[in-house]
Amino acid sequence: MRVDCKWVLVPIVAVAQMTTVASGTTEIVEESNLGEFKVHADVRFRVLPEPLEYRAESLKQREAWKQALELCPPVNSPEPLGSDCLSALSKYFLDEPVWDYGRLRYYDRSGLHNTINFPLGTRYDALPFGFDDYALDEIPLWRDIFDEKLEQRKKVFLQMATKPSCLELKSKGIREDMAGHCAARDLYKYSTYLHACAKAEHRLIALDKAALSSIDEVPSRYEKSMREIDVRSTLDVSLRVIENRVKEPELRNLARERMEKGYLHAFWVWQQCQPFEIELLPDAQDPIDNMIERAIGRLLGDNSVLSAVAHSRIVALEIAAHCGDEWAVRSFPISTFTPPEFLLDLVQKYPLLAHKHFGFSHRFRLQLRRDEQRLHQAKAFLLLEELAGSEVARAEYDESGLRTEIDYLLAGGEVKIPASVAGVHRMSNEENNELQIDGPLE
Repeated sequence: MRVDCKWVLVPIVAVAQMTTVASGTTEIVEESNLGEFKVHADVRFRVLPEPLEYRAESLKQREAWKQALELCPPVNSPEPLGSDCLSALSKYFLDEPVWDYGRLRYYDRSGLHNTINFPLGTRYDALPFGFDDYALDEIPLWRDIFDEKLEQRKKVFLQMATKPSCLELKSKGIREDMAGHCAARDLYKYSTYLHACAKAEHRLIALDKAALSSIDEVPSRYEKSMREIDVRSTLDVSLRVIENRVKEPELRNLARERMEKGYLHAFWVWQQCQPFEIELLPDAQDPIDNMIERAIGRLLGDNSVLSAVAHSRIVALEIAAHCGDEWAVRSFPISTFTPPEFLLDLVQKYPLLAHKHFGFSHRFRLQLRRDEQRLHQAKAFLLLEELAGSEVARAEYDESGLRTEIDYLLAGGEVKIPASVAGVHRMSNEENNELQIDGPLE
């Protein structure tokens, strides 16, 4: 279906904190002050530690961000972002990794929260990006998504996402030989474009909602009769919470800086999406896709356009991943609904990524017991240690907490993968025993 409209959003003021927190990272909890009252270790208003950084920001990027802050008004100012500000933001964000902006958190009077990561079905919902992802020779940057080829890419998307030979790949394994035939990299880029635009709009709308500005306890009926309850945007409430609840200056500055970058990134992405019309597929026909769309509709008030965006985005990403495009494979949100042939290929071709998914994601808890998932975490630790060294592996995983499982694997122990994948492997190799991941699959 063609949507003959541009991304539409009423002018708002909003703020976001976007970050990826790797598995095993310990959260920082600080004492907080509120007027004359001291709250000890209030976990509700914690400031999360910096995400693990796998690529050092260049001096050029640091200077570009500094210039952007100088040219842009404060995020809580009513002053609009002018052309000089947006130009400076483009100079900075176009060279930023796409994977750095997967999470959004905000503060309100009850503490720190995650917003819904819309559209649903992203890797961020299940597994943070890690060293093995950022170790690629090339990773997706925003300049790969917002480029001069967007109009051409929309036509490619409609062609490939409706081509039977490409659509049928969604139920198969990883077929690198089909990458060119189905324009896999273009599908990944268009999927990311749809996701980024819908996500930015949804975040800005969500964060503009009215909220009680009081960060004390809920006012009593006597207090209500004495004063009017102040209602502000989530931005204003978030800033007030940081100023009043985060005592440590360094952490307070960190939280404020995250809010600045989060808001400016969301607004910048939304601005990049405005000049273009979007191309979307017809309504989903697959039962699982329909189920996901109904869930999205309930969350967004049956917004059919956003629901169609989610469907088009996941179809494009699925085809690209099944064609073996590495950016797509690493962005693909695998789950128990993922075809077992794909999961088996993932185990064989991307063993570290597979073990990370099986060990971390809640999406496999129906097929793997908690102790079995811990073995996958230990296996991922050992593979990451082999790839990047102990320091990196310990940064992503708690080695001491997994000591028993690590020792078990080093002694020759095995880990199980989901039963459906084991069945595919048995059929393809005419084996009768349940698949165990050992030498050949490492």
